[in-house]
Amino acid sequence: MARCPFATWRPISGSSGSHVGGPFKVVHHTTEGSTAEGAMNAFRTNRSDPHFTVDATRIFQHIDTAEGARALRNDPGGVQTNRDSAVQIELVGFAHLPKDRRALTNLARLCRGVLHFGVLTQEDWDRYCDRSTTDRNVHLRPGAWYRERLGRGFLNAGCGMFVRRGAPVHLWELERPDPARSGRRG
Repeated sequence: MARCPFATWRPISGSSGSHVGGPFKVVHHTTEGSTAEGAMNAFRTNRSDPHFTVDATRIFQHIDTAEGARALRNDPGGVQTNRDSAVQIELVGFAHLPKDRRALTNLARLCRGVLHFGVLTQEDWDRYCDRSTTDRNVHLRPGAWYRERLGRGFLNAGCGMFVRRGAPVHLWELERPDPARSGRRG
């Protein structure tokens, strides 16, 4: 993508350097604030800008996706997460609150094709998690809550993959999930 043709170009701190490896992936976060302007001020102060900031009416691009961004944590001597081919997108809002539908529509537009979305749901917590090894400090929602909201802009392709409605991607019959047969509810 490099520079998104429909995003407003708004550089802040600049790139963290070239990508150093890893398969390309998209990392979604919430800004934990209520405005794009507030988020961008925090990015400037902390030199922590992502590639994109998305709100209900705009998509801002801060860093060319051919370069690493700055929003991820990089521990000294650890994996260079910011430069590990991760396209970083911040959605204006709070993780524990409902998201603005228009902002989710903009997010779907930016993602254009396929979104990999993974989150711990209430059903996962209740049925599958080893509570002795899983972080309990999380906000849990039912899987249906996510499916209903993601379903507005995406088709569920299973295994955490969602394809944007209208994207030029074909899903074969066996690639579509069948919740009635999966043994998993919610």
